[in-house]
Amino acid sequence: MIPKAHIKNVGVLRAGHVEQLQRMKALGERVMKANFGDEGRYVFHFHNPPFNSIDHLHLHCFQRPFNNCLRAVQNNDFFCWTSDIDDVMKAAASKL
Repeated sequence: MIPKAHIKNVGVLRAGHVEQLQRMKALGERVMKANFGDEGRYVFHFHNPPFNSIDHLHLHCFQRPFNNCLRAVQNNDFFCWTSDIDDVMKAAASKL
């Protein structure tokens, strides 16, 4: 999901962006439920700089389990290149 307003990446998010992030997550949940059912095994995350592919904030939405080892590594929040949307919202909320 991509917001209309240009936001470069997660590094520039502030408290004023939290409402937008909440809307992005809610839309992601609706889309995932409509396409994959109400299983609740969804992953919503952003790529962190310098690992982001484009300089425009966009939310990645996936359903677990991953069937591909490469996808599992690329989209795992245990590594430094991604951040879970809830963690991003907490961090943004603490920045004025």
